[in-house]
Amino acid sequence: RNAHEVRWRDYFFMASFIFWGNLAGIGLAGFWSALSEHWGGGAAYRRTMPVLLIAFIPMAYNWEWASRAGDYATIDWAYDLLMSVEPYGVLFTNGDNDTFPLWYAQEIEGVRKDVTVVVLQYLYTDWYPLQIRDQTEPERQRPFDGQFAAGIYSTDSSPPDQSVSLATDEVMAAVRGGALPADLSLSLEAGEIVGLLGPNGAGKTTTLHTIMGLKTPTSGDVRINHVSVQSPEIESVRRRIGYMPEQPVLYDFLTGREFVQFLGQLYDAELDIDDWLTDNLDALEMGQDADRLIRTYSMGMRKKVAFLAAMVHRPNILIFDEPTGSLDAASARVVKDRMQMARDQGALVLFTTHVMEIAERLADRIAILNHGRLVADGTLEEIKRAHARSSGETLEEVFLGLTAPQPNPEHTAR
Repeated sequence: RNAHEVRWRDYFFMASFIFWGNLAGIGLAGFWSALSEHWGGGAAYRRTMPVLLIAFIPMAYNWEWASRAGDYATIDWAYDLLMSVEPYGVLFTNGDNDTFPLWYAQEIEGVRKDVTVVVLQYLYTDWYPLQIRDQTEPERQRPFDGQFAAGIYSTDSSPPDQSVSLATDEVMAAVRGGALPADLSLSLEAGEIVGLLGPNGAGKTTTLHTIMGLKTPTSGDVRINHVSVQSPEIESVRRRIGYMPEQPVLYDFLTGREFVQFLGQLYDAELDIDDWLTDNLDALEMGQDADRLIRTYSMGMRKKVAFLAAMVHRPNILIFDEPTGSLDAASARVVKDRMQMARDQGALVLFTTHVMEIAERLADRIAILNHGRLVADGTLEEIKRAHARSSGETLEEVFLGLTAPQPNPEHTAR
């Protein structure tokens, strides 16, 4: 038979099986040697040689179960599924179990090699989209074989003029590096509360992560107090920042009180931590739970602890990712009050939210992102004047208008 393509990932499995097989063989040989030496060595090696037959036990027990003789269900399924796809179509799968039969049918049986099989789980990597792109470039795209009932398909069987994936090396490098959203130029000042809005995937959390140094921009820069986040001097500036992620990561085997005290000591907090903490725990209705282990807390309780941990050292800059998410109404009100108090004391407060009412009532200024681009920035009234389609529109209506999907007249199905 002709040589067939071996997928890159198959080399990993082949090497893994060889490696673990060698380990098992070494272990069995060691057991044989130890047993023979125990019984006197020399001729004992020959007498104990049958112990090596242990290696055949898994094969013997699995022989009947593992045999695929006469079983055509899987290959028939793969054949039927591939044949159901239009010429040069794309077939999405969820994982290995439903993908390997398709690959086997294509690479070994030669069925519908023109179909691109895309594993959804691998699209979250930075290499797989590039592999798909390279393998489906027009000059490398495998042709549709007319013997597979070409007349039954409704679409043209001529080859495509572009790859399935249009991801460039530069784009994937940006994904790996956590690039700042495109066209985001935003200046934030002390003594204001700024609400960062946007649909899922707009770049809100990426922006916060870049400010905090959790991601490195591949282009552009972020400056805090005129210091670049990529400069060594930024570490002293970050000591004056309080950050609360959307999903707090806390020490499960500390109590809520101990965790906040611990961070206050790390920051050399100037205020009396114990009195401040007691007052705020009571305000958040956490007084009775403050001395329980964090591992017993609900998500709302964890958010309360994370909020206090961000505030304990009285930072000049406060960054909150969905600060009121998972909180009850009373606790959410306390959080908003504390954010306003920090603003009144001269701090810059930057927060994200999906709740338009919170942004309307809390933010002095609102910035709206869409697909990584800043589409609106200003006070509530300034945004309404600039972007409202009619008088009396709410922030929600303006937001939906700015972030609505735009039809692409040039887009055609592949």
